[in-house]
Amino acid sequence: MPPKPFIIALSAIFIIIIITIIPFIEQISFHGSESSEIINQLTCAIISLILFGGALWVIVSQRYTPTDRHWAYGTVGTIVGFWLHT
Repeated sequence: MPPKPFIIALSAIFIIIIITIIPFIEQISFHGSESSEIINQLTCAIISLILFGGALWVIVSQRYTPTDRHWAYGTVGTIVGFWLHT
């Protein structure tokens, strides 16, 4: 069975994000006092991506009932609210 387009799109987005994050990781060693801020931003972004990916999987997947999707909608709303706040 060939992979679904959704899985291919998620994989491509994940690779783009990893390629984008690598320069920030390299900057950590050059900026001593600013490194904690960069690490904090990276941690927030990585945790948000993991939670968003899981929630999106539950929302898009056809094997979950609408009542099972409620936590996923709440997770997406919380992540969007967090990033709009910062």
